[in-house]
Amino acid sequence: MAQVKLKEFLFRHRFGIYLSSQILLIFGSLLFPNSLYHTTIFPICISINILAGFLVVSHKWKLWLSILIGISINQLLFWIFNFKGNIFTIEQLFHYFCGLAFNIEVTRSLLKEIWFSKQVDRAVVFGIISGYLSVGIVAFYLVLGIEIIQPDSFKSVMIISHSIEEKISVLIYYSFITLMSIGYGDIVPTTELAQKISILIGLVGQIYTVLFMGVLVGKYVNKQ
Repeated sequence: MAQVKLKEFLFRHRFGIYLSSQILLIFGSLLFPNSLYHTTIFPICISINILAGFLVVSHKWKLWLSILIGISINQLLFWIFNFKGNIFTIEQLFHYFCGLAFNIEVTRSLLKEIWFSKQVDRAVVFGIISGYLSVGIVAFYLVLGIEIIQPDSFKSVMIISHSIEEKISVLIYYSFITLMSIGYGDIVPTTELAQKISILIGLVGQIYTVLFMGVLVGKYVNKQ
């Protein structure tokens, strides 16, 4: 009985839980000293985000199986975010693609549920915000992939090392400011592939804002 109630609670609040995990992942460095965050807190944030992500897709599988799969993927992703150096091995590339596929599937499931929701409530609002952040995280994975394939595709005064590990926080920042079409100019895509993916990220950000805000307003008007 307690398991059923817990499952119902987690599923009912899955969008809010996932949104909270995304905020912690993206802005957690503001709450902790830099060294502590990157060595200890960041891997914990990744774990929480992955487990919360499986709540979003848990309607396809049993909840506890989803959590078990989430823990397994977390162990794979741990290798990425504790990577040292500037050359990826085959194993690390496999871990990277697992992370990319996971985030694409969570984003797809999230946006699909929002699109087909019958009414606007708090969960849908959380879902729309979370969906936008999810698109930003997928954008980060794409940018990271380009940096792996073509090192130094993104130039910035903030990038003082050739190590992927040192570039991760900068690439997260670049992905989101490009998605929001802010473009401060402090990070510059220097290769054709990097420039094309930057255009794509900006377009997706604009389309998302127009499309899903239209869905939100439309559902709210229909409800009234």
